[in-house]
Amino acid sequence: MFTKSAVERIIKAERPPNMTVTIVRPSIIASSMADPTPGWVEGVSAATAVFLLSGIGLLRHIHVKTDVIGDLIPVDIVSDEVIVTGALCAETR
Repeated sequence: MFTKSAVERIIKAERPPNMTVTIVRPSIIASSMADPTPGWVEGVSAATAVFLLSGIGLLRHIHVKTDVIGDLIPVDIVSDEVIVTGALCAETR
């Protein structure tokens, strides 16, 4: 959160006055829902490490708060949203 906020502030301060900037900030990005194939992931990050370790049997228990929502979004949904957001921003200039 801190690094994302810091970069956003730098972009706001350093961008040319006539440049439009749109920032898409998804929550935790997980494996794909459909494209290129269901469950596709490139590399292992914090969220996918939990699924990987539990899938191969190394992680058998995890203590979590039952009232907290795991806010994950599939990577293909994020990439589609970035493309659509860019197209909408270019169209409305």
